[in-house]
Amino acid sequence: MDGCSRLGIYFHVVLPLSRPALATLGILAFLVHWNDFLGPLVYLDSLDKYTLPVGIALFQTSYFAEYGLTLAASVICTLPALIFFSFSNDKLSNPYL
Repeated sequence: MDGCSRLGIYFHVVLPLSRPALATLGILAFLVHWNDFLGPLVYLDSLDKYTLPVGIALFQTSYFAEYGLTLAASVICTLPALIFFSFSNDKLSNPYL
């Protein structure tokens, strides 16, 4: 790239080639934070502020487990991650978009 600065080379060559890796990193970071259980359990002190995985764990007690409610809540909590993955999967399959 004759006449292009280092910043121009970065934006026109390096960044487009690393787009699939950055998209994969974004998807994995989203899923890690979406499914985080221990962090919110330790840091949050109010039932109103609990995240979805911690709220699902509240369906189980030491003597009884609400399996129907637990599985229904798990399916509902999985839907945003599946929607996010399906929209980002279109971008990963065609790097020229």
